[in-house]
Amino acid sequence: MGLLVLSGCGYAFRGGVVNLPPGAHSLTIPVFANNTSEAGIETTFTNDLTFEFNRSKALRVSAPPADLVLSGAIDQILVEPVAYSQSVVAVERRVVLKVSAKLTETATGAIIWEDRGIIDNEVFSVAGDPSTTERNRRDAIVRIAERVASQIHNRALEGF
Repeated sequence: MGLLVLSGCGYAFRGGVVNLPPGAHSLTIPVFANNTSEAGIETTFTNDLTFEFNRSKALRVSAPPADLVLSGAIDQILVEPVAYSQSVVAVERRVVLKVSAKLTETATGAIIWEDRGIIDNEVFSVAGDPSTTERNRRDAIVRIAERVASQIHNRALEGF
């Protein structure tokens, strides 16, 4: 029935961070490659990843050189109808994104974690106004980017 208390001595539990090499404290995140026709999507993903790592403080995000590099690409975007009105007009569509990412140790070039098949999707409403539909589609992409950034952050640090 022992209780170990580690207060005020600099110890912190990092939420399962087990995948980092010893001495890795800094991370650089270059702008993700955009292999789609969706302009600006690479900036959205890179900014969301930077936000996730800054928020968690698991690693210090910095300009190169850094101990680690988190690189990746938005490989594919697909928009497909998912619901139709009685007049066979799409009222909802789904945007599907496929992303790849890898965490590399700068000094050795060793790949610490990699996933080439991160897929997420979001359904959005089709409006009568094309500009509203476009805004809904972009908002769906932003929600996907936020989820994928969180997933990459967690998986890269935990090694899954």
